[in-house]
Amino acid sequence: MNACKQVFPNATRNLCRWHIRENIKKKWKGIYDSEAREDFALLWTVLCESPTFDDYEYNCLKLQEMLCNIGKEKVWDYIHHSWLDRDKEKFVSCWMADRLNFDETTTNRVESQHENLKRHLNGANNTLHALAAYALEVREAQKVAIGATFEHSRIKLKKDHNIQENGKPEKMTESGYTCRHQLRTSMGLSCACELEQHLNKGVPIPLKSIDSFWRKLDFDPVVALEEEQDFEAKMEELKQTILILVDPKDIAAVKRYKDLIPSWSYPYIARIIDVKPDGNCGFRAIAEGLGMGQKSWSKVRVAMKNEMDRNPDWWRARLNTEQPEFFERARNHLEFYETVKDAPRNRWFQLPAHGYMVAQAFNCVLILLEPHSSQNFFPMREGLEQFRNHPVLAIANVTDTH
Repeated sequence: MNACKQVFPNATRNLCRWHIRENIKKKWKGIYDSEAREDFALLWTVLCESPTFDDYEYNCLKLQEMLCNIGKEKVWDYIHHSWLDRDKEKFVSCWMADRLNFDETTTNRVESQHENLKRHLNGANNTLHALAAYALEVREAQKVAIGATFEHSRIKLKKDHNIQENGKPEKMTESGYTCRHQLRTSMGLSCACELEQHLNKGVPIPLKSIDSFWRKLDFDPVVALEEEQDFEAKMEELKQTILILVDPKDIAAVKRYKDLIPSWSYPYIARIIDVKPDGNCGFRAIAEGLGMGQKSWSKVRVAMKNEMDRNPDWWRARLNTEQPEFFERARNHLEFYETVKDAPRNRWFQLPAHGYMVAQAFNCVLILLEPHSSQNFFPMREGLEQFRNHPVLAIANVTDTH
């Protein structure tokens, strides 16, 4: 917190409720060994989620009463003096509601990524090179997963939203309910009094009244429209992200395939992974590039098939222009999930159709490297402003069958 105060002096600093609870466990293990454990956990959660200052005072008294009744006055003293008296504004809802926080009350998302990285390390002894490579794989896998949710959000329409302001405009009219603007200040969404105005005027909620956090479906920083953008610099920056020293264990693969890969691509090669040649090699290469591991080749097939099934007319309009029934043939190539035998030729990765499907299904840029020519596949339902931060995958077609 001290470092955050120095580096980001104007940032709002909140505390993680989960870590506070863990500190209480370490300091006062006795209460977690008693029959009152569940009662304490419930009252502590209710206290942290107090919606008003009056509720907070009441919940404090209830928690104090419960602890004193079981002879745990010291527990209450620790909670009160170490957390509530000093830092309640940083984790209790009635104070946090006055600051933008998007209902994030723990650091669990970050902690889960730390755990994910630890699983990749396989022990305490790792080189800095290996650590950086693992961290990059975890980051790229997370970006792919988040990018998939962006695409889902673009195509899905929701009829209604289960938010806490539903019904409050009517209450304001009928019983003099007072809006505290908490949804506006903490979530960046229209609160009850704003919704009442829109209802009275008979107009929809203006898009500009919704914080960009909810409207933004890409990884780009928010840029003012009038600000000039240097696209060449951005593309060079994108190239630099894949300029990683080749790991020594990959040098043999580089020497083996270097004559089958265009020489212009050499400076940008991070790794060369020779996947299993079992008829699923194209799908294995995609899974490996996405950070899923080549054993997840069947998940790639399923994701591509789901993309086609969600947008059949869109794909037919693009695949059947030159060859009738090309859509059905491309989809049939995806129908193979057996693990005990190799995929037959009519179930292989099919280019260029499957290249476009990979780009669209996983929101990525796919580069196909071949000895005499190369192809690039981009998501076709996005514009240039979304393209810049897509993950970039490269696969090499080194033989007619691999």
